[in-house]
Amino acid sequence: GNRVEVKNLNSLRQIIQSVEYEALRQTRDRLDGKSIFQETRTFDPKSGVTIKLRSKGGAVDYRFIPEPDLPPLILNDDILDGKTLDEFLSDRLPELPEEATTRLMNTYGISEPAALIITSDRPAISMYEE
Repeated sequence: GNRVEVKNLNSLRQIIQSVEYEALRQTRDRLDGKSIFQETRTFDPKSGVTIKLRSKGGAVDYRFIPEPDLPPLILNDDILDGKTLDEFLSDRLPELPEEATTRLMNTYGISEPAALIITSDRPAISMYEE
């Protein structure tokens, strides 16, 4: 999909309302066969709707600027060691809390509330398994 930017949000409530409205608006438009265009919108808190401010043609309009302190990330076959990107990342990234919760429940037969408490603190997982 295309990026829709909503500007001039002045409170958490307006952020929530604008996101909810945009989700419904874009879903309705897609179901009606309409395209979602890259654009900037504003939120009107009185009516609870977003209003188009301007269309955006591409990334140039968003003024993306590379971060000068971050070198480019180049992943080639030497770095990936013959693995797919998913395999490479799963070997190096820690287990997600949701996965750990399911694993603890299945492996140790503990309840979901207990597993959620344990997995809320990564060191607690190791301590429990020792």
